[in-house]
This record gives sequence, structure tokens and C-alpha cells, in this order.
Amino acid sequence: MKRAIFTIAFLTIPIWGAAILILHSTGGFFETDKTSELIRGSEILISFFETFVQSVLSAILSLLVGSLAAWGMWAKGESQRRDFIALLPNFLPPLFVILSSFAMFNPFPFGLSGIVLIHLLMNVGLVAVLFQRKLKEKASALFFLITQYGIPRWSAFSVLVKHFRSDLIQIFTVVFLFCFSSYSVPLVASGGRWAGNEVQIVQFLKEGQPFSALVLSLLQVLFLIIVSQLLIAKGAKKLPGEYQMRVWGSWLRHIPNAITRLLFFSLVVSLLNTSMSVVPFLRSNHFFLDEMVRTVILGLASGLWIFLVLSFVLACDFNLKIGYWINRFPSITTGIAILFLLLVGYELFPNSRNWFWIASFPVAITWTFLSTLYRMELHSRTIDRSEIFFLAKSFNVPFFSRLQKVVWPEFGESIGWLSGIGALWTVGDYALSEALLSSYPNLGRVTYSLAVSHRSDFASWILVLILLIGYALIMTFRKIGHVVSS
Repeated sequence: MKRAIFTIAFLTIPIWGAAILILHSTGGFFETDKTSELIRGSEILISFFETFVQSVLSAILSLLVGSLAAWGMWAKGESQRRDFIALLPNFLPPLFVILSSFAMFNPFPFGLSGIVLIHLLMNVGLVAVLFQRKLKEKASALFFLITQYGIPRWSAFSVLVKHFRSDLIQIFTVVFLFCFSSYSVPLVASGGRWAGNEVQIVQFLKEGQPFSALVLSLLQVLFLIIVSQLLIAKGAKKLPGEYQMRVWGSWLRHIPNAITRLLFFSLVVSLLNTSMSVVPFLRSNHFFLDEMVRTVILGLASGLWIFLVLSFVLACDFNLKIGYWINRFPSITTGIAILFLLLVGYELFPNSRNWFWIASFPVAITWTFLSTLYRMELHSRTIDRSEIFFLAKSFNVPFFSRLQKVVWPEFGESIGWLSGIGALWTVGDYALSEALLSSYPNLGRVTYSLAVSHRSDFASWILVLILLIGYALIMTFRKIGHVVSS
């Protein structure tokens, strides 16, 4: 019980920790009178409104295009390779879609249109794969009845939409939460317009307005928790019977893969445009060797932190209660993690805050990615193997024995794989790095600086280095997971 309480406290400390620091601190970072900051309420409301609008538009467009693609994917049949390609824009670091979009659309439509466009390209494949699985589970018998009665196509489509309304709401909510809490995309694609809550939180901090940042953070957390409860809604009922049949619209399956291939093609064109000048550019910057080493160190440290925290959570989770709460509530957002760590650095480590931020960076990565990583695989697997946890509780197995004899043998490979993904996202991060690692530049920050200074062609070469390092880290942590599981 104590370990469970400690785990929940650790995962939520940016929220309550930031509030305590701001409300009980004197001087230092908090020289601004707190009551006078309430005047910034209009900016808070405007930021909240802008974030809501761009998230709704992004989620609606992603759902419309993705659900059509899902229909075509279901009509053609299952393909793991096709699903993998469709998911790549959502799986790879955001820099991949951002730089490819800059190369694809010249000039790029910064502002609301640009943010929605990038979110659409990132999420269409995710929506298609998720809804395709729902159709596979539940639609064949329903479609058989529709064809037997000769219902016209568009009428049949409306029947399917009504039947899958709950599933569509769930998928819409997933995309909406992702877009609403997005920091990396608005930071680059907003062009100073429609930047959203996450960027505004950091902007408040830069302007010496920590109380306004806290108010906006708490409003966002409360809103995300309320919206996330829609995910608990029940999906459509599964009708009995499995039917194999040819249905119309199978060509729609090409939409997600076409988007992924177009993004890769645009990136390759961007690389070719600078192929003659990239070597002098890299040589003039000493091939970014220092930044590369720092990137590898941060990726390894973050991956190890994620590995340890996931292992600790599973070893503590007798009744699957911790996993229930991690799955049910959204991750700590990047803006809130930045708010908390900046406050701690200024208040508690004024003379060594840069070193504190470097040391705490892997912890911040864990806060922001843990919930997503847990839902990707561990939540369903722990439910399927719940009898193991029941036996461990019944026989009162000690903590380290549960870790060595239950958690790692059963879930070690999954934990290693998820830690590798977290390491990949870490080496591609520039949002947290830009706020916390001013004295410790890495490849993510270099790529971000090149992108915002309209040198995205050169940034594409740095992205290739990031992806290669990320792939190596994924393989490393998969090996670690395999070793501990055996």
C-alpha cells in the first residue's frame, strides 16, 4: 500500500508540487504580486479557447479521414505491414512529420491551419488502425445483414455510424486529448499564432507570471481529466457470427500509407536539396559530436528511468489499481512538467539549477510518456495475466522476489520494448529540451533551431541522425528486456 501511494504521488508531483511551491514561496522566481496576475485571466481564456478549437478541428478531420481509411483497410483484410506503415507518423518523433510537412508545403501555413494539418498527418493512421480493429471485431455480421436486405450504400454507412457511435467517440477523445496537450507541434507550427495552452504556460513563466501559469495548468489538468472519462464509455455490441465477404471501398485503405510515403518522399527530397552542401555545414559544426553524445546520454538515461518505473509499478501493483489509474487518467503534460521543474530549480537549487534540470530531464520524460507507454501494451497484458498478481498477493511474495520472478520473466520484453520507444521519443525531443537544457544542447534542440530559422533542409539531416540513434536505443533496450526476462 505504501509503495502504491508513493508511486501515485511520484506520478502526480508536478501538479501538487507546483501549487505548493507557488503558494508558499517568497521571493526569487516569484517577485510578481500574485493577485495582480489575475489580470492575465483574459489571456488564459483566449489560450484555452484557441487550444480547444484547434484540438476539435484536428480530431474531427482525423476521425473523418481515418474512419474512411479504416473502412477500406477492413474491406481488404488484415495486414500487419500496412498497419505498421500507417502508424509510423504517430510513432516517430514529431520532428519527422513537422520537417516533412515543411518540405511538402512551401510556404508552410503557420498558425491554426499549420497546427491542424500536422496533427491530421500524424493521427490519420492511428485512427484508421484503431477503427479498423473495431470493424473487424463487430461489423461483419452487421454488414452481412445490410447486404442481405439490399440497403443502399450511404444508408448502410449511416447505420454503421450509429452502431459504432461509442467507438467513434472513444477514438475522437484519444485524438482530442493528444492534440489538446500537444506542445511540440504548436511550438514550431504556430508561428506565434494559436500557440495553445502548453506554449502559453511556458510563456507566462518567461514573463515572470508563475501564478498565471499555475492557473492555466490546473484548468488544463481538470479539463483533460473530465474529457478522458469519455474513454470509459462502452463500445458497440459485438454481433454473433463471422462473415467473409468483398465490400466496396477497399481502395480507401491506401490513404494512411500514402500519407506516410508522401512524408518520407518529402523528407528525401529535402535531403537531396542539400546533399552537396551538407558536408561543409556539418564540418563547420564539428559534425555535432558533442550534441550527439549528449543525445545518446539523455536517451539512455530516460530509457533506464522508464524501465525502472514501469518495473516498479508492476511490482507494486497487487490489485492492478495503479495501472487502472495510469490507464484512466492522461499523462502529465509537457507544460506542467516544465512549470514544476523550473520552479524547483529557481527556488530550491538557485546556484546549481542548470545541473538540476539536466539531472531531472529523464524524470520529466517519464512523467510525460509513462501513461501513453503503459496503455500501448502493459495495461491489456496485466489484465490478461491478472491471476499472477492475485497469487503474488495471496502468498505475500516480497517486493524484490516479485520483481525478479514475476514481473521481469513475464513482462521484461514488453518493458524493454516500451523503454526503447521512450528513448526514441527522448532523442527526438526539443520541447522539454528547449525549456530546461539551455546549457546542454542536444540534437533535438539543434533541429528545432534550424527549423524555426527556415533551414529545415539541413534540419532533415540532423533528423536522420536522431532516427538512427533512436533505432539503436530501441534495439539496446529490447536486448535488456530479453536479458532480464530470461
